Amino acid sequence: MKIIFKILQIIFIVLSGTMILLNLYRMYAQIFLFDDYPTIFGIGYHITSDSKELLLTDVQNEYRQGEEIVYAVSHGKIRMEQIAKVQSDGYLLEEEDTVASKEVKGRVILRVAGAGQIVLWLTGSFGTIVLLMLAVLVVELPRMIRYGKTKTVNHA
Repeated sequence: MKIIFKILQIIFIVLSGTMILLNLYRMYAQIFLFDDYPTIFGIGYHITSDSKELLLTDVQNEYRQGEEIVYAVSHGKIRMEQIAKVQSDGYLLEEEDTVASKEVKGRVILRVAGAGQIVLWLTGSFGTIVLLMLAVLVVELPRMIRYGKTKTVNHA
């Protein structure tokens, strides 16, 4: 039982630490680099406009017909569509829209349905604070339990 708890503790600490680092990097990129869609090693993550899907994208120089791409429609808003035809100045999409190459943020490599709201909450200020508090609790909880078991009460 101790080993399982220790493994779960390590997994939670790694996941919460990763989310906190991603939050800090995203805030840095938005504030200092003026980039609303930062990527790490060419991989970016986006939330669909209805906040239901998490999309992982791969940034490339060129995209092919039939690939699903993510592109910016306004500040902080993205849209996902399939390429119907590659043109010299951009891409013709399935919905008959034309998108310039510079607006494309990446090719969709993974869609996680239902994860959009969770990621939005975790990447917000309140979610980051909760993650930090939970990480401290997970680290300190075993010590507090051990301290409670070893403490003896002396009745006179």
